[in-house]
Amino acid sequence: MALALPSVASFPLGAEGAPIAFVGVSVVDVARGRVEADQTVLVEGDRIVRVGRRGQVQLPAGARTIEGRGRFLIPGLWDMHVHAVWPGLQQLFLPLLVANGITGIRDMWSRIEWLDSARISIEGGTLVGPRVVGSGNLVDGVPQIGGPAP
Repeated sequence: MALALPSVASFPLGAEGAPIAFVGVSVVDVARGRVEADQTVLVEGDRIVRVGRRGQVQLPAGARTIEGRGRFLIPGLWDMHVHAVWPGLQQLFLPLLVANGITGIRDMWSRIEWLDSARISIEGGTLVGPRVVGSGNLVDGVPQIGGPAP
């Protein structure tokens, strides 16, 4: 099972701001192309503040610990071609993306006001979702293959 930490500041990981420590996880280091076993990852707010071998990372008082033995912690994933920011669809689709480790998306055809609304809801904590980058309406030619987003 993999865990991914969203980069979205509004995604509350700790109760009432308490730091969270993932203890004993295997961290996938994509920069070096290896897996580091038995690691502790300390998260404060929306930031990873320390990573190290179990027992080498000092945990602050009141930190919530999550046992991660047998699990993997990976960097957040990006889906670079989605059609997810549409009224009615975004409330279902955006939380599902986060649940599957996707912490950023590029929406390829939506309305700017829908993209802005989704971002505000995510940042405000009323919608769980990834970081949203969008292009707005489709730039099309003649003959037009697609019209503006409905």
